[in-house]
Amino acid sequence: MTKNRRRTLGFMAVALGGAPAACSVDTSDVHFLPDQVLAKADANANDAGGAPDAGGVANRGGVANVAGGVGKGGTTAKAGAGNGGSRSTAGATTGGAPAGGSGSTGGRGGAGGNPAQCPTAAGDRKKLLIDDFDDGDSGLPEPPQAGRVGGWYVINDLTPGAVQVPPNDPSRPPIPDMPGVGGVGFALHTLGTGFTTWGAGFGVTLLNGSTNMACPYDASVYTGVRVSLQGNIVGTDPLLQFHFVTTDVADMEHGGTCDAKTEKCYDNFTAYIDVPSTWKSIDIPFTALKQAGWGASKKLYPSHVVNLEFISAADADFDFWIDQVEFY
Repeated sequence: MTKNRRRTLGFMAVALGGAPAACSVDTSDVHFLPDQVLAKADANANDAGGAPDAGGVANRGGVANVAGGVGKGGTTAKAGAGNGGSRSTAGATTGGAPAGGSGSTGGRGGAGGNPAQCPTAAGDRKKLLIDDFDDGDSGLPEPPQAGRVGGWYVINDLTPGAVQVPPNDPSRPPIPDMPGVGGVGFALHTLGTGFTTWGAGFGVTLLNGSTNMACPYDASVYTGVRVSLQGNIVGTDPLLQFHFVTTDVADMEHGGTCDAKTEKCYDNFTAYIDVPSTWKSIDIPFTALKQAGWGASKKLYPSHVVNLEFISAADADFDFWIDQVEFY
């Protein structure tokens, strides 16, 4: 099945806190992506950050990105300008740190950050939790787990007339919904229809910098990402896309190393997941992540990760939940 590697911005409910649940490895729902997929990339192929060749520069080809709202004690920050008509929101903060931005181009959310102004943080095998949403806000848990200071944002391709709940509104970061795994706590939830360019979903920044942009986080100590999922996606591509956005695929305008003037950026490292109808914990090993093949070919470095994103493809009706997101 041909996979549509375009993404839409959706507003989700988030909850934080709590200890990561111990789960056995389950990769049965994870799909590897053939290199030949999506050869028909177009001008919207560049995703996060706003590439100069994908709809104009800041404030000329899209809507300027702004912060994903104030975190717990944090301040609102501005992200990189949109490019190509899509808008993404910044990651919320959890304790006063500036919110991290996630740019977009051609309807794709993406990475940001000036390495010269970014802090450094690395994973810890004793600290796996990214978010379990039980603190009820869009920021990552406090105290920070292995230096992860960021938050969740909603993304979609801004198709006119399309609907996503929660909405893609930068002034209102996603709020956790009930119930979570096991019928308790909170989880992140979105539903919608009508997105025709690349789809909709949500993402998270893992490290916010002083420039109010998302910065690279060193996740090399981990093996992959674990997430509990439930829901339903109906369409020509009913699989949920998990995007692992790194500085290598992000463009230079937004803190990456991909040169949008000479190559197609934001061909993110991706796995495709069958969404179960009831809660199920799924492991996504880094080895399962592959580029679609329409963009510049890059090597995956887990130490360069900026954003994690969960995206329903174009032309789909979607209603899905995530909970207990963690490394393993």
